[in-house]
Amino acid sequence: MDIKGYYKTLGVPEDASQEDIRKAFRELSLKWHPDRWVNGTEEEKKKAEDEFKKIVEAHEVLGNEEKRRKYDSGVGGGQDGPGFDPFAEMFRQAAQQAGWGGFGFNGGFQRPTGHNGDDLEAFVSITLKEAIDGVTKEVTVKRKAKCPDCDGTGSEDRQEHICPNCHGTGTESKTTYVNGMTMTFSNNCRHCHGTGKQIDHPCKKCGGTGLVDKDDKMTLAIPRNMRNGMTVVYGEKGEPGTNGYRNGDLFLHVTVVEDVPGYFKSYDKDLNIYHEESVNFVDAVLGTKVKVKCPDGSDWEIKLRECTQPGERFTKTKGGYVNYDGYIARAGDYVVIIKYDVPGKLTKKQRKALEEFKSEK
Repeated sequence: MDIKGYYKTLGVPEDASQEDIRKAFRELSLKWHPDRWVNGTEEEKKKAEDEFKKIVEAHEVLGNEEKRRKYDSGVGGGQDGPGFDPFAEMFRQAAQQAGWGGFGFNGGFQRPTGHNGDDLEAFVSITLKEAIDGVTKEVTVKRKAKCPDCDGTGSEDRQEHICPNCHGTGTESKTTYVNGMTMTFSNNCRHCHGTGKQIDHPCKKCGGTGLVDKDDKMTLAIPRNMRNGMTVVYGEKGEPGTNGYRNGDLFLHVTVVEDVPGYFKSYDKDLNIYHEESVNFVDAVLGTKVKVKCPDGSDWEIKLRECTQPGERFTKTKGGYVNYDGYIARAGDYVVIIKYDVPGKLTKKQRKALEEFKSEK
């Protein structure tokens, strides 16, 4: 792990509070936990596993005050342990005395300002057949683009002015005295955050950011066996990071719509698929045969016994979703639930017949 790499892994600054570190760890662990990538490709699963290990390792150090102090000072296992550099420790103490978090010696190294790219969200609707088989869809994603009014400068006059604090260098320096030595430390300018530029009149359209929302059409492969309400995560397809930090992710929220009105209307969190089949209440009482359409497109003939009750279920084993876990395939069921289709009105003859039926004991 390179110096300060743990901060970069969690996407937090070096002066981040413990609460900020815990929050970053929770968000990243939720995003990269291997359980959330079970429907991904082998490459995506491997990436999620590697990223999850990195953030756990980073949190184990930065989430512990003592380990973090040693890590920041370059101490591997205490000041007598391997990796301890007495000169680096002296510079660190001098930098703290000068009031800097990160430092460069005599105008040298300073940690560049940067951050992880923002995550993006998008939404897509697919049919049940597409959900089962997998599908490639063109999806519209709103992402940041260069503002046309200010040409991305963030300035109303399209001009970027030199920062008066650092005079365009992007850095500011401080001098301190340690053990009779004069040391000069430099860091990113606090006023312009290391850019060396200042905006006097922010653009009204973008508010001085230089960026506006723009529709971006992307072609995305949606994995098979998606259930209604699931989310697919596409790693690093969000907004770009800055100064070497990772790109954000794209979260695609999937809605599974009915292929035919009345068919496959409800789904559970398991692998089962449900369908409510409406039948004439007289047929249900007398017994009949009904033909229903299965999710795979085949027909299934169900025999209703005499006096079939509303809500009664008929199950086609392994007719639902299939989950492939390595070499093992686990399949859910296709469940048909009977509903009564009651007529809107009765003829006199039908009413008389029902009244006679009601009077019988």
